[in-house]
Amino acid sequence: MDVLKEEIEAKRIEGWVVATIKKVVGERLVCTFDGMPEEDTTEYEREGTKICPLGSRTKGWEWRSALKPGDIIDVLDTQAKWFLGTVLEAKVENGIKKILACFRVYLPNGSKSDKEGKAYEGWSDSYDAWFPAHSIKIQPYVL
Repeated sequence: MDVLKEEIEAKRIEGWVVATIKKVVGERLVCTFDGMPEEDTTEYEREGTKICPLGSRTKGWEWRSALKPGDIIDVLDTQAKWFLGTVLEAKVENGIKKILACFRVYLPNGSKSDKEGKAYEGWSDSYDAWFPAHSIKIQPYVL
């Protein structure tokens, strides 16, 4: 099923993710999130507004599994601001696909240069971060 997942940092951040019901406790559903660590669970009201049929809110979710180095994405920073970013690495760790994302894009005419001399626009490598590929902090870049 699709559920509205909340993550709290500087502000409340919400996004639709694919979830699996692990157990039912009265009128509450205890769910885990596809592509996220098994211990990351949330309870939802069985008749609540934060659950929907599978694929009704996450259609096209599969692109996350195909993320690879060089892909351009939108990435949410710790201040709840979206930036254009690039996937630098991808790996599977404990059955979870993770990506190393940077808050920059490489362009031939970029105004900054990284340690290898590649031109870019955005933020330095000190802001690079690992994310589960299915995190709500990662969204597709759409022209």
